[in-house]
Amino acid sequence: AQFLLRFLRTKKFNVPMAQEATERYLLLRQVYHPAFHKLDINEPNMTELLSLG
Repeated sequence: AQFLLRFLRTKKFNVPMAQEATERYLLLRQVYHPAFHKLDINEPNMTELLSLG
């Protein structure tokens, strides 16, 4: 429920827009799977990225 509410709230409870945002998010996770898998904030590349803001 929390997962879906995140998209509904960001789209002001506009269901079609929330659905599109959810689908884009899921597609992004499929296409860029390595970027979302086993994230480690102590990894040097991640530390550098986080320092950029």
